[in-house]
Amino acid sequence: YPARDAALAALEQTNERDAFMKIARIHAWSGNADAAFAWLDRYFDPDSPLLTEEFARILWDPFFQPLGDDPRWLAWRERAGLTEERLAAIEITVP
Repeated sequence: YPARDAALAALEQTNERDAFMKIARIHAWSGNADAAFAWLDRYFDPDSPLLTEEFARILWDPFFQPLGDDPRWLAWRERAGLTEERLAAIEITVP
């Protein structure tokens, strides 16, 4: 898929933080866990804790499901502050 590969390569040239998450999603879904974690690391800023919206987007994003069995997934989540305790503290209201 040359067109897909060219589009991804072009996207990977950006320095926009929002694009890092998109790139990580593409790599995770494509089965390239090493690249997915590299882009997640670029997305995560250790000096700025993830907001609740970002937290939910990462944890429940179906594109990241292929990473769920990788031991690096739990380690990355903990490093990013996405702990089980934080998840349990989120109040969900169903209208």
